[in-house]
Amino acid sequence: MAPLFMDSFDHYVTADAGKKYPLGTSGRIHATYGRRSSGCMRGEGNVLSSTVGAGPATTDTMIVGYARKSAESHDEMLRIRNADEFQVSIISQTDGTIIAYRFRWYSQEDAALEIGRTAAATIIANTWQYVEFKIKIHGSAGTVHLQVNGVSVLAVTGANTMPSGVATATSVQVRSSPGGYIDDLYVLDTSGSVNNDFLGDVRVDAHYPVTPDGTNHAWAPSTGSDNFAVVDEAAPNISDYNSTITLNDVDTFNLEAFKNTGARIIGAQLSLFHSKEDAGSCLVAPVVRTHATEYVGSDFAPSESSYTYKTTPYEVNPYTGLAWSEEDLNAVEVGYKKTG
Repeated sequence: MAPLFMDSFDHYVTADAGKKYPLGTSGRIHATYGRRSSGCMRGEGNVLSSTVGAGPATTDTMIVGYARKSAESHDEMLRIRNADEFQVSIISQTDGTIIAYRFRWYSQEDAALEIGRTAAATIIANTWQYVEFKIKIHGSAGTVHLQVNGVSVLAVTGANTMPSGVATATSVQVRSSPGGYIDDLYVLDTSGSVNNDFLGDVRVDAHYPVTPDGTNHAWAPSTGSDNFAVVDEAAPNISDYNSTITLNDVDTFNLEAFKNTGARIIGAQLSLFHSKEDAGSCLVAPVVRTHATEYVGSDFAPSESSYTYKTTPYEVNPYTGLAWSEEDLNAVEVGYKKTG
């Protein structure tokens, strides 16, 4: 599957950002400063630092796209890492040139580490631009391709992009200087036959549970009688929740109607905000219900008294094996199952 992760920045607040990005973030969520007067991340230095799960351990290529509005032209934009080691970093300069470097900190510019650069004025301060990066890690056949607003601005081949000595890309950091904004993020690898290259300027929208409850509502709401009503907030509210101690209990929820009517749907992602109340074994799995059939995803283990996000991308409708149609997405139910 090519899609690894996406983020609209609409469905959580600053205090919850570190629960989605386990390596931490010093950015702040702003509810109305995004491209469509929606949520976005505002830079406070190191904006996003997240292990996004780049597929198998042999993944050597990552594709990243996001909208950005930088407060200044000289700005660190992206780092591709192998575990704790930097492979490639992308930095814009004061004249708007974008430079790709091997293993470089923001304050240590070194021409000997330069892989390639764009023309000047590629990045324009205080302007929303959609930037995309496709980077292959290799000791001599590495590649760096950059697009801005769908137009190619850099294409480097035959490069050394592997200063760590290991040809893998395990995590991505999307970055902005203080005062810059980031929105509509996607991360891909190159597996599969679709969605394995630049997507162009895309939007990511959050869709929330709505009334009535879905087909399954076996978990117990902490208050009231409607399961959807305790999980329908735009940002998590842990004062109310659904819970169960019963194996194989399932909740599924109806969702808001698709917000970008008529658009091509590249993929969907289910985000579960979860915890467990006590010590002991517990497993939960994401559930997608479509065409009266429930598809249960991979188990994950909640942490005691510590809420975190579990995100699961769905590139295609699991029933048809094809790209999501608007009709199917509007009819889908999503939820979770206690599996252990």
